[in-house]
Amino acid sequence: MKYEMVVARYKENVDWLNNLSNRDNLKITVYNKFFDEENFLPNEAGREAHTYLYHIYTNYDSLAEYTIFTQANPFDHAPELLEAVKLMTYNNDEYDFKSFVNYFGSPSLWSDIDGYPHHPGLDLRPGIKEIFPNSSQQQFEFYPGAIFMASKINIRKRSKDFYLKCLELSKNTTWREPHGNGACGYFFERTWKYILDSNLT
Repeated sequence: MKYEMVVARYKENVDWLNNLSNRDNLKITVYNKFFDEENFLPNEAGREAHTYLYHIYTNYDSLAEYTIFTQANPFDHAPELLEAVKLMTYNNDEYDFKSFVNYFGSPSLWSDIDGYPHHPGLDLRPGIKEIFPNSSQQQFEFYPGAIFMASKINIRKRSKDFYLKCLELSKNTTWREPHGNGACGYFFERTWKYILDSNLT
């Protein structure tokens, strides 16, 4: 299969996926984090990041040529996702990495290592230390909602052991942000570009 869409679902209605079900070159895989259905996964602290990383790690040797990663209700952050995927699969477009985010007209945002300006007090250092121990980078371009596509080539630039380390980090329940929520999901949202498309400095 050339394309696969990986959907991280909690309780969302996913009927919109029916608009893509007739694509011969697109496989749709829904991971259910609440409903005890096919592809059930525990709702770990890393939220959609845990789902994405689980898929990458468990399918590392059999990935589609291009994998689209999305939340089950993507349209607040990527209002044009459905049409973009239809067009891409129709044209057989190929991207090593592509974000589908359009957040109030912006394709991306920036965060510093302390979460400013959008999430003050979100300390990214524990995650950076764990998976990018040699990095001193202080500013991070990120895609709100974490809705993007990556090629098999790009994903496999990093080892399966690297993704296992990321997967274990996504389960961390002790690392919290200022509002008391788990920090892992926010951390991965801010670092997908550097995991899948470019290195941290």
